Amino acid sequence: MLHLDEKVLSSQENKDNLFISKGFYPSTDIHDFPLRGKSLILRVRRRRWQNKLSGNPYMRDWSVIAGGTHLTAEFAAFFKRIILIQNQ
Repeated sequence: MLHLDEKVLSSQENKDNLFISKGFYPSTDIHDFPLRGKSLILRVRRRRWQNKLSGNPYMRDWSVIAGGTHLTAEFAAFFKRIILIQNQ
């Protein structure tokens, strides 16, 4: 099982210092069989952000999906590298 926490907003994303962290949403488990039929569970925790001025929640856009997956292309490539390293 791999535990992944969403990182804090970069200075580019929060350049006006409008967002404050409010902890994490409940974790989500992603069950996958990436290589050789071996089971893998990814436990992902997304951060909760709040706009200081409006009080509205803010979330990063994770809608860019890699073909045949429910992950971003960069996210899928990252996990593929980790699994390849672990199986060496």
